[in-house]
Amino acid sequence: MNVQEIKRQLIAIVRELLDTEPASKAEMKDWYEKAREAKALMELDVGELDVPHALWHYLEDADIRLKDPEYSKVQIAHIEETIRDWAAGS
Repeated sequence: MNVQEIKRQLIAIVRELLDTEPASKAEMKDWYEKAREAKALMELDVGELDVPHALWHYLEDADIRLKDPEYSKVQIAHIEETIRDWAAGS
């Protein structure tokens, strides 16, 4: 898999995660399982992908977002912007 394929797949997974934010603790297990797929792709980065650091935090913080709606709102908005910019090559 080349760098662009990894990036496209990672962006698709993150967008899916954004669309399926857990609304309860029961939903978190499946969400974190999907997040592990994204992390595995991110770990393939040897500097060429330039993965935004904020993605690592997003993938780890579902439990915090569940407890803190304001944090959730801010982090999700930031990740949506980050993904748009990264996909566009910014």
